[in-house]
Amino acid sequence: MEDCPPLGPHDLAVVFDVLRMSTAMLSAAAAGVAAIFPVATVEAAWKRAQDFPGAWLAGERHNRPPAGFQRGNSPVEWATPVPQGTRVVWTTTNGTRALERVADAGAVLVGALVNRSAVAQVAAAWPGRVVLVGAGREGGASPPDWWGVGAVLAALARTEGDPRAQAAQEAYAGVADHLGRALAASDEGRGLEAMGYGADVAWAASLDRVPIVLHRAADGWLTPVAPACLFASPP
Repeated sequence: MEDCPPLGPHDLAVVFDVLRMSTAMLSAAAAGVAAIFPVATVEAAWKRAQDFPGAWLAGERHNRPPAGFQRGNSPVEWATPVPQGTRVVWTTTNGTRALERVADAGAVLVGALVNRSAVAQVAAAWPGRVVLVGAGREGGASPPDWWGVGAVLAALARTEGDPRAQAAQEAYAGVADHLGRALAASDEGRGLEAMGYGADVAWAASLDRVPIVLHRAADGWLTPVAPACLFASPP
């Protein structure tokens, strides 16, 4: 995960794993998934799913679904409708670990290019500090996540004097008019294309395709919510 400051109850943390966890989770929510529980490991996923009979298992290792999982980490795959009320336990190499690491924040969202405006709407209404976090790639930075952060900042039209925020917004501005090509040319995009997931990269570039946010509930499940329904008054 990219550098993240210590978080507290007055902070809103938004985790970006553009290629692909964030994008796939939002695709799943749009297709009817009611709640997602993120965990760091495959073993933890199996254990958590046992506590919720009927819950699906989803995610990836080396970009492929782990053995025995119902679905992978592909937004295109998740675009297929699922039974309403479906719950999913999800684990990925980078994104779900990043979600665990922001657990101390007062509120947590999943952010991506596909829900850029929805995230910006919630961030604008949050009364405390907003921390936008790139999940990164195997401990290093990920340009697609950086562009996701910059896209939200561009929608907010503010950087609040933070040089890193300014840099993220400038990075996004540099690819905004050819976002699909930029994602495809990234290391992550090229790797996914080589494995047959090129359509996922194109899906991830669909700005504002999903008009919802995934918000962490008190029990740890991520649930889909319309942005206007969150933080109408101070928490």
